[in-house]
Amino acid sequence: MRTKFATGTRNMQRFLDCVGALERRGAKEACQMLVTGEAGHGKSSAVKWYILQEGGIYLRAKADWTPNWLLTDLVTELGVQPAHRKSELYRQAREHLVKRPRPWAIDEIEHCLRDSRVLETIRDVADDIRTTTILIGMQDVERRLQRYPQVYGRISQICSFGRLDETDLRSLLDDLCEVPVADEALPGILAQTEGYARLVMDAIAEIERIAGRANGAFDVNALVQLNGRSLIGGKSIGRAEGMQ
Repeated sequence: MRTKFATGTRNMQRFLDCVGALERRGAKEACQMLVTGEAGHGKSSAVKWYILQEGGIYLRAKADWTPNWLLTDLVTELGVQPAHRKSELYRQAREHLVKRPRPWAIDEIEHCLRDSRVLETIRDVADDIRTTTILIGMQDVERRLQRYPQVYGRISQICSFGRLDETDLRSLLDDLCEVPVADEALPGILAQTEGYARLVMDAIAEIERIAGRANGAFDVNALVQLNGRSLIGGKSIGRAEGMQ
């Protein structure tokens, strides 16, 4: 499988459009963006790719995060020895983000809803620095965030990741798969993966193995010859929905 990051899907185009709109926003304090969707649709991978391109900071929220723990993780990712007191941690984060503005992202934002002080700390940093702040969560997190208007009101862009269609699948295969895949095989591949980007990655690896063994392309005949075996190792969509 090629190591490049595929940006041609509808999900990625929506994401990049939202990032562009956020950068052009009028109200500078509305610097937050929310990325939602079921697990397995590629939202975390998309944000990590963007953060890497921009030299930003990616954090994964922890179940027991406190404001101090959040700030400690942020300062550590900034390459600084973290202080002990919250006020000093905040000063460290602010000082380095002012000196070198960069986007930052927090994945699994649901964990932050357990303690409103954590959400307030995120808002404080975003308000103070006014740099791109991306929150990532499951499909129902927008509704849950609406209970915190002081935070939700700072979100100026919302990007929802959904299942891939055949056009998306064609784009992914063209970008990533190292063997030719015939158009007539796409419905079968899509049926097995149910449009979950992460399962498509598994399918591509298996497609390359099968086509490589046959020293040729992958077409509908290759699907038939599987005799009911799965391209994704028997994974069910129920397992996919439980992925993080």
